[in-house]
Amino acid sequence: MDRQAESEEPFRQLAEAIAALRERNEELRAANARAEAANAAKDHFLATLSHELRTPLTPVLALTSALEKDDRLPADVRDALSTVRRNVELEARLIDDLLDLTRIARGKLELRREVADLAEILDQALLTCCTAEVTSGRLAVTTQLLAGDHRLWADAPRITQVLWNLLNNAVKFTPEGGRIAVRTWAEEGPEGRRLAVAVEDSGIGIDPQVLPRIFDGFEQGERTITRRFGGLGLGLAVSKAIVEMHGGELTAASPGRDQGATLTLRLPVGPLPVSTAERDACGEGAGAPPAEERSLHILLVEDHADTAAALAELLVSIGHRVSLAGSVGEGLAVAAGSAGRLDLVVSDLGLPDGSGHDLMRELSRRHGLRGIALSGYGMEEDIENSHAAGFSLHLTKPIKFQDLIAAIERVGT
Repeated sequence: MDRQAESEEPFRQLAEAIAALRERNEELRAANARAEAANAAKDHFLATLSHELRTPLTPVLALTSALEKDDRLPADVRDALSTVRRNVELEARLIDDLLDLTRIARGKLELRREVADLAEILDQALLTCCTAEVTSGRLAVTTQLLAGDHRLWADAPRITQVLWNLLNNAVKFTPEGGRIAVRTWAEEGPEGRRLAVAVEDSGIGIDPQVLPRIFDGFEQGERTITRRFGGLGLGLAVSKAIVEMHGGELTAASPGRDQGATLTLRLPVGPLPVSTAERDACGEGAGAPPAEERSLHILLVEDHADTAAALAELLVSIGHRVSLAGSVGEGLAVAAGSAGRLDLVVSDLGLPDGSGHDLMRELSRRHGLRGIALSGYGMEEDIENSHAAGFSLHLTKPIKFQDLIAAIERVGT
């Protein structure tokens, strides 16, 4: 090698290294783009799956919720309807767990805090999750509320979701003749007062090697557990994330296989608003006269025939007048022919000839109407898009009829 070639060799090697580095960077960028596309496709798939699963549940939940309160039906029939309703709600909860896992991974899960009563939340969760087991004698459930004041500053629906998951796990993994004990107490620590809830069962227990992974997503321990009891192993992962967002902790303990397990939830009480706490303590505001109910003329836009028929029948049964439409075009035509006599729009978003967002924009512009969106899509961006289109509220299917009534009273009065 002559001297010139020898002197140029380091530069040639450097150029080759730079070229290889550029090629590697391009490969990494392409791989990152593929990963982002795969994540976007996964999110879209989950959202679409959620919509398709939620939509047929809506008429089932709406009708059973109303019928189980109908005193004209025999008690055993209403009990059966209550069982149907609870299981539909649990099915919807499983769908929500899938979406919540995506929200958590993307940092999109938000809390809407309020003064909440943990004892009331726990009572409702027990009613939903354990009534059938206690009534049938399959399980014995005991409660011991030792905390005294159970108020805390929290997102009540999210804490309800956590307690549902804890109780459902206890029910699921406890064989017939077993017991579930629920206990609350208060703790004082350096960061202030905390409320604790322990759910203890006499079920199949948790192996020591599985215990550290019990809050991991899609983890239920051994495959035999998954095959025997079903489920996706999402509930505890989602619950732990929700609790930690509140500044609390969720822990699990078990002596071992077939020796039961205890899941313990601890939540900070948080800064209760003084005015609200004082008003609650003094009982002020209790017994305030309810807002005057009035009959509304509602435009219900829904292309799923069973859902439209169920919701229309129920709305008429409580005194409202309902005009039905199954598309954007039909909705606009009904509004145009009503000569300003419509009070409110309740509309699905996925319509055969366009979007409920398009419909709401036009109805708001032409007639000044307010609306409630109904959708099987419930991600944060879906809710934001509904508000941007002019909807006052966004309800995610399957919709409890009581929630729809409350929404109509809020928006329509």
